[in-house]
Amino acid sequence: IWARMLGFDEEEELKLNFTQWLDLVYIEDRNFVESNIRDVLEDKKNFYEFEHRKVKKNGEIVWILATGKVIQRDSKGKPITLTGIHQDITEKKKNELALKLSEQTNSSILSAM
Repeated sequence: IWARMLGFDEEEELKLNFTQWLDLVYIEDRNFVESNIRDVLEDKKNFYEFEHRKVKKNGEIVWILATGKVIQRDSKGKPITLTGIHQDITEKKKNELALKLSEQTNSSILSAM
Protein backbone atom coordinates (compact mmCIF):
# COMPACT_ATOMS: atom_id res chain seq x y z
CA ILE A 1 0.00 0.00 0.00
CA TRP A 2 2.87 2.42 0.76
CA ALA A 3 4.07 1.93 -2.80
CA ARG A 4 0.73 3.07 -4.22
CA MET A 5 0.85 6.12 -1.93
CA LEU A 6 4.07 7.03 -3.72
CA GLY A 7 2.65 6.45 -7.20
CA PHE A 8 4.04 2.97 -7.88
CA ASP A 9 2.29 -0.21 -8.92
CA GLU A 10 3.85 -2.34 -6.21
CA GLU A 11 3.39 -5.67 -7.99
CA GLU A 12 5.00 -4.56 -11.21
CA GLU A 13 7.49 -1.91 -10.11
CA LEU A 14 8.66 -2.72 -6.59
CA LYS A 15 10.01 -5.83 -4.94
CA LEU A 16 8.89 -4.64 -1.49
CA ASN A 17 12.19 -5.14 0.29
CA PHE A 18 13.91 -2.97 2.88
CA THR A 19 16.65 -1.73 0.56
CA GLN A 20 14.18 -0.53 -2.07
CA TRP A 21 11.96 1.00 0.62
CA LEU A 22 14.96 2.87 2.08
CA ASP A 23 15.99 4.11 -1.39
CA LEU A 24 12.69 6.02 -1.55
CA VAL A 25 13.42 7.89 1.68
CA TYR A 26 14.54 11.47 1.08
CA ILE A 27 18.35 11.43 1.14
CA GLU A 28 18.68 13.78 4.14
CA ASP A 29 16.40 11.52 6.23
CA ARG A 30 17.93 8.11 5.37
CA ASN A 31 20.41 7.74 8.24
CA PHE A 32 17.77 8.73 10.81
CA VAL A 33 15.18 6.38 9.30
CA GLU A 34 17.57 3.44 8.94
CA SER A 35 18.78 3.88 12.52
CA ASN A 36 15.22 3.80 13.88
CA ILE A 37 14.29 0.71 11.87
CA ARG A 38 17.52 -1.12 12.75
CA ASP A 39 16.93 -0.48 16.48
CA VAL A 40 13.63 -2.34 16.19
CA LEU A 41 15.05 -5.11 14.01
CA GLU A 42 17.92 -5.61 16.48
CA ASP A 43 15.41 -5.67 19.38
CA LYS A 44 16.82 -2.50 20.97
CA LYS A 45 13.35 -0.93 20.83
CA ASN A 46 9.87 -2.49 20.78
CA PHE A 47 8.47 -0.26 18.04
CA TYR A 48 9.27 2.74 15.88
CA GLU A 49 7.38 5.96 15.23
CA PHE A 50 8.89 8.83 13.31
CA GLU A 51 8.23 11.43 10.64
CA HIS A 52 10.29 11.46 7.48
CA ARG A 53 10.15 12.43 3.83
CA LYS A 54 9.75 10.09 0.88
CA VAL A 55 10.17 10.69 -2.84
CA LYS A 56 7.19 9.83 -5.01
CA LYS A 57 7.59 8.26 -8.44
CA ASN A 58 6.98 11.69 -10.03
CA GLY A 59 9.73 13.26 -7.87
CA GLU A 60 7.40 15.02 -5.46
CA ILE A 61 8.42 14.99 -1.79
CA VAL A 62 5.82 13.86 0.76
CA TRP A 63 5.95 13.71 4.53
CA ILE A 64 5.17 10.34 6.11
CA LEU A 65 4.43 9.29 9.68
CA ALA A 66 5.77 5.75 10.01
CA THR A 67 4.91 3.41 12.87
CA GLY A 68 5.71 -0.26 13.14
CA LYS A 69 7.14 -3.22 15.01
CA VAL A 70 8.44 -6.73 14.58
CA ILE A 71 5.59 -9.18 15.07
CA GLN A 72 7.49 -12.41 14.52
CA ARG A 73 11.05 -13.57 15.22
CA ASP A 74 12.71 -16.93 14.67
CA SER A 75 14.16 -19.07 17.48
CA LYS A 76 17.41 -17.07 17.36
CA GLY A 77 15.60 -13.72 17.64
CA LYS A 78 16.04 -12.78 13.99
CA PRO A 79 13.06 -10.77 12.70
CA ILE A 80 10.80 -12.65 10.31
CA THR A 81 7.87 -10.27 9.98
CA LEU A 82 7.82 -6.48 10.39
CA THR A 83 4.50 -4.67 10.19
CA GLY A 84 3.83 -0.99 10.03
CA ILE A 85 1.66 1.87 8.88
CA HIS A 86 2.56 4.82 6.71
CA GLN A 87 0.38 7.90 6.92
CA ASP A 88 0.77 10.84 4.51
CA ILE A 89 1.09 13.91 6.74
CA THR A 90 2.17 16.35 4.03
CA GLU A 91 -0.78 18.70 4.58
CA LYS A 92 -0.17 18.71 8.33
CA LYS A 93 3.49 19.64 7.74
CA LYS A 94 2.50 22.42 5.32
CA ASN A 95 0.08 23.82 7.91
CA GLU A 96 2.74 23.66 10.64
CA LEU A 97 5.18 25.54 8.40
CA ALA A 98 2.58 28.18 7.50
CA LEU A 99 1.78 28.69 11.19
CA LYS A 100 5.47 28.98 12.07
CA LEU A 101 6.06 31.55 9.31
CA SER A 102 3.01 33.52 10.44
CA GLU A 103 4.24 33.53 14.04
CA GLN A 104 7.70 34.69 12.91
CA THR A 105 6.17 37.48 10.82
CA ASN A 106 3.96 38.60 13.70
CA SER A 107 6.91 38.52 16.09
CA SER A 108 9.00 40.61 13.68
CA ILE A 109 6.22 43.16 13.31
CA LEU A 110 5.77 43.44 17.08
CA SER A 111 9.53 43.76 17.61
CA ALA A 112 9.69 46.60 15.09
CA MET A 113 7.04 48.62 16.96
